[in-house]
Amino acid sequence: MASVIAILDLKGKPLIQRSYRDDVSPSHIERFLPLILDMEEEGQQVTPCFTNQGVNFMHIRHSNLYCVWLPHIHLGSIIGVST
Repeated sequence: MASVIAILDLKGKPLIQRSYRDDVSPSHIERFLPLILDMEEEGQQVTPCFTNQGVNFMHIRHSNLYCVWLPHIHLGSIIGVST
């Protein structure tokens, strides 16, 4: 279940954002794009699911938009590996 869903532009600015639960702070959306840019600079593969500082991120990039979910569940149970 998603706690926060947002659609961001390429600069990381939320165009649409909705918080469904209070277990994940919507302020984590602001950290998403800098995390992606850091991964790209370090030569890491940017995966659609990752965890950073205990916060799970799921995203899809389509054209000039990012659709980002902050799910409540642990991502390791979805992708079948421990994180």
